[in-house]
Amino acid sequence: MSLMPEDAERADTTGDLYQECVQELQRPYPDYAKVQALATLSLVEAARKVAAQVAELSRQITLGPTR
Repeated sequence: MSLMPEDAERADTTGDLYQECVQELQRPYPDYAKVQALATLSLVEAARKVAAQVAELSRQITLGPTR
């Protein structure tokens, strides 16, 4: 069974992709395709957060004190 788009949307909006991935792995018969999709989405989410932080830091450095 693969991750359905509505599952990805639901998981992405809660920000708990990693936790959902871990929970799926703890089931007696985990759906490894779902685990892989959740792990990938979690990595993408983390990369977006890091990119946003780098962009904000870059903006702060660029707009630094002008004395």
